[in-house]
Amino acid sequence: MINHRLAIAHEEEQAAKIERLRQTTALLQDRIALLERDNGELTGMLKERGVAICSRSATALELPPPLTAPTERIAEIRALMTPAAQRLLADICGAAPVLILLKTGSTTDTGNWLHKGRVWAAATAEDLVLLAGGSKPFFQKAPFTHLDESLYNHVTGELVLAPNRGWRLARVAMPPLDGYQLLAQIYNHQTQGEKP
Repeated sequence: MINHRLAIAHEEEQAAKIERLRQTTALLQDRIALLERDNGELTGMLKERGVAICSRSATALELPPPLTAPTERIAEIRALMTPAAQRLLADICGAAPVLILLKTGSTTDTGNWLHKGRVWAAATAEDLVLLAGGSKPFFQKAPFTHLDESLYNHVTGELVLAPNRGWRLARVAMPPLDGYQLLAQIYNHQTQGEKP
């Protein structure tokens, strides 16, 4: 009998906590929406008055410098790829020099029965390429202009490609330094587009 009453009291306490959290979440979401609307209105007013608005985030200002030429590590990393992945990379990038080549922590289905194929990330001067070799090779090539809202998620350890344009792979696991270097390439392309 006492255990039953304790269980009911515990359930009621948990239900009350959940309701308080739901209300707090709703209030915070309303506040965020209000702040975003106010921020948009302020940005519009400042632009009307001729004030230059920086559309890049503070993170973009703290990124490493973008690479403009292939590094010596490209050949070392390419040697780690399977021959099928190397051929796929050459076919996709063509004559464009590969500025960044990374082995990611992500895998995807490439038609192998026992295991998925390792995803490799490559960056040229204009595009981000994700690929994995196998009997059913995977690749997606995205111009940096289509990735202008991308970010690095520290919680999951993934580069998140945004806005999501129906990419088969929109999240790629990689260390923070690799993710930030790819973001530097993407944001650098945005900055070049903003210059007169």
